[in-house]
Amino acid sequence: MNLLQLAEAATTYEPLKAGEDLQITDRYVLFRGAGTHATVNSAERLRLGPDSVAETVDEVRRLVRARGGSGLTWKVASLATPPDLA
Repeated sequence: MNLLQLAEAATTYEPLKAGEDLQITDRYVLFRGAGTHATVNSAERLRLGPDSVAETVDEVRRLVRARGGSGLTWKVASLATPPDLA
C-alpha cells in the first residue's frame, strides 16, 4: 500500500466501531456508519467497468438503504475507473 492508496480508501484501514460495517469488493469499498445520514456512509476505491457504473450505483444505494441509510457520499479519487467517472 502506498500513500495514494491509503488516501483513496482510508476507512478500509481504520478500526470499526460499534454499528459500523465495511464491505470490500473488487469494484468498491462501502463503509456504512452507525447513523443514517449521507455523511456517515461512503463508497470509495471505485474500480468500475464502463458498462457496470449504473448497476454498481444501484447496488451500493440498495446496500445503504438496507441498513436504513438515507444516502451516501461517493469518494471518487484520481485512481477511480473508468477515468471519466467523476
